[in-house]
Amino acid sequence: MRLERRAAAALLTTMVVATTLACSNTAKSAAAGPRSQAVPSSRDASPTSEVAPRSGASPTSEVAPATAPAGGASIDVRAAYCPSGWTALRVTSLGATEVTGLGAVIACTDASRTTTYLENRSSAAWLLGPTVPAASVFRYHAPLGLPLFLQTVRSSRNREAVTPGSQLSIALPPTAVSWEVDLPLTYAWEGHSLIVGKLEAFGEGYTTTSLTPGSQAGRALAACTVGIETRAAASGDLEDADPVETTLAGLGARAAGGACRTATDSVVLGDPAYTSLSDELDQVAVDPQLTTALTIRLEAASAVTRALSDDVRLLVGP
Repeated sequence: MRLERRAAAALLTTMVVATTLACSNTAKSAAAGPRSQAVPSSRDASPTSEVAPRSGASPTSEVAPATAPAGGASIDVRAAYCPSGWTALRVTSLGATEVTGLGAVIACTDASRTTTYLENRSSAAWLLGPTVPAASVFRYHAPLGLPLFLQTVRSSRNREAVTPGSQLSIALPPTAVSWEVDLPLTYAWEGHSLIVGKLEAFGEGYTTTSLTPGSQAGRALAACTVGIETRAAASGDLEDADPVETTLAGLGARAAGGACRTATDSVVLGDPAYTSLSDELDQVAVDPQLTTALTIRLEAASAVTRALSDDVRLLVGP
């Protein structure tokens, strides 16, 4: 069963790379035609009230020329994936031996080379480097629950998270932008999304008013996010851990005690009230469709983590 799940994860990772990038390191691939749905540029994007505004930070260093990493791997982002007028970058990994995983990174820079566009098309969550301030990050989209997740990560890690599917621009040149793939944080994001989905199933009122830091559901969600990340980090080698069991343990499903379980016990759902959030989370373990999807995503994230764990850099292509 584990081999079957790993095979499915590897297939999913390959499909993501194949559908997002042409894995060619030539200038011809950068001149390919535009995709059907263009990436929004910094001119036409409008942040939501909960999304950090983009700052006017000045560049801290010059953009490095493209050099192939010795013994590593690199891939040139297609220009068609960049905002109009922006330059596609080369994504390199000094420790990688193949481009699988690198293709999940879309990276571009503006004409002045003082701002970096970054898109996470992988299944894994990233942490921006400690030198990337929150005020320099502009997010093009804020899906349901993301602002609360970002705030929780800022409080616990003092860093900016980049969740799967995120598109953002950073008011720093490419050489000043760094990040790392974080598998425990990916588990936390998956668990967070699972809880948001449970709340959403009970109606809009449970998501638009309850997903705030001061609400009961918001406090429970923050406690569970930290609880899952802590559990995942304590599991040692997550590549050998069972994704579902690790997530459920972090949620405190079917087990008394723990910050997440205690907090979700107090969140009552339904009108009239007839169940608790903790009871809903107990049902995850017996939902084969949900657990299978969770396993595939997390094992795909493990594969991406291996590919992007070694000194990833952004360089201007040839």
